[in-house]
Amino acid sequence: MASRLFDGNLIAVSSRRTKREPQIFAVLLRASRTIAIGILLVGMSLAQLDSQEPAQPALRVQTDLVVVPFQVRRGSRSVSDLKPSDVVLLED
Repeated sequence: MASRLFDGNLIAVSSRRTKREPQIFAVLLRASRTIAIGILLVGMSLAQLDSQEPAQPALRVQTDLVVVPFQVRRGSRSVSDLKPSDVVLLED
């Protein structure tokens, strides 16, 4: 056992380590490794969520008017004197 002077008082200091100290260091080392691995896994999963492409937004359209160009022919000549009541538009 060694003695040291601290603030004018003589203190006995033991240089021997107990068997418990290495066990505590081993437990702390394992705990710190577990915590580090946990933080790494959480970080990787968060980075993976950020790297995923966002979903395509849905395209919603509402129309009240549709323009359908057409041409009416009688033989090789165009018919131009049609009225709206003369035309019927059918959908397939």
